[in-house]
Amino acid sequence: MRAVAAALLVAAAAGCAGPAASAPPAPVGFSPGLAGLRVRVRRAPTSLDQEVGAALETELARGGAAVAIDDRAPADAEVKVSLDLRAVGPVVEGIATATVERDGALIDRVSSALDVYRRDRFAALVARQLAEALARSPRVAGLASGPPGGVIAPPAAPPPIAAPPPPPSAAPPAIAAPLPPAGPPSLGRSGRFGMGFGVELQIGWAQVFAPGDSPAGVHLALGAQIDMGPRAAVRLPLAIVAAGSGTGSFAEASFVPTYIYRFRNQADQTLVPYVGLGVKLAFVDAGRQLLGRPDTGVKSPDSCTRRHSVDTSEDCAFTVSPEPTAGFEWHANRLFALDVAGAYSFAHLTSSAGLVSWIHVVSVYVGPRLSF
Repeated sequence: MRAVAAALLVAAAAGCAGPAASAPPAPVGFSPGLAGLRVRVRRAPTSLDQEVGAALETELARGGAAVAIDDRAPADAEVKVSLDLRAVGPVVEGIATATVERDGALIDRVSSALDVYRRDRFAALVARQLAEALARSPRVAGLASGPPGGVIAPPAAPPPIAAPPPPPSAAPPAIAAPLPPAGPPSLGRSGRFGMGFGVELQIGWAQVFAPGDSPAGVHLALGAQIDMGPRAAVRLPLAIVAAGSGTGSFAEASFVPTYIYRFRNQADQTLVPYVGLGVKLAFVDAGRQLLGRPDTGVKSPDSCTRRHSVDTSEDCAFTVSPEPTAGFEWHANRLFALDVAGAYSFAHLTSSAGLVSWIHVVSVYVGPRLSF
């Protein structure tokens, strides 16, 4: 299934590495103070972290910064690279973060945009975004005026006797407060573009329970899901259920507006369980054997009309019933997901003689979904 998701996302990722990516962009424009800044880039040992770190070193060096390769060399700051990614085949989705520190104190933290990238273009594209963000950071620019971190000069003379306190009019020097750590991204609507709109195809199995028989059949549906917020959504499926044959057959066409509540706490949550309740508006066609009714061969108000003729072996009706549902969504990424769920509904057909036949339908299905 990851291969299917990768095929669906290649077109979206191509926008991140189009024809313009064939020629290297111009160097990042660093200010004169930043151009001489000595930095050391740290990254995790995984292959993609190493690629992003090496690409960031290249971008910083092209912009004029001095990149320290030797750990013993003095540096004005350390840049730690971390990745938060989800990979599907040749496509990756996520963000890269660069944390700037001096002597263990946090100076600034910048991140690339959350996007979908081709695997072979990811390192160069996010390294460019991180270098541009570092060039715009006023906190990083302030490092150029200070002494390089990690270098301690020997004292030139014994420490002097404590100086008298400054006059009351003198203001104490301002101390820059450390930047608070970045919190998790806010939980918004789902989907690749945050629109909260999805299209789903449901394919599954249905079991019918009726007075005369309990045939198994198929469940097919096509519908849309629209977010009402980070957790609530409305699902609008058109469904068909068919089971049995002959006078023991059952067929149902329905429209089921459903309110869905998802137990969703993260924007990139992989497994999202949910519950829902819908109103099933259905047209039901059932054989009299399935309904437990005798086939008298006489036309009645319950008989189904087909092309100006009356079939006395089947009865039809429009029904309305609640339909509870429960399941979970498995998200390969923000664009592609699988919906695995089950639903229950019922219908009752009342004959002209007052005979009531109850029908219960249980459906279990898998629904591939594209979310935008």
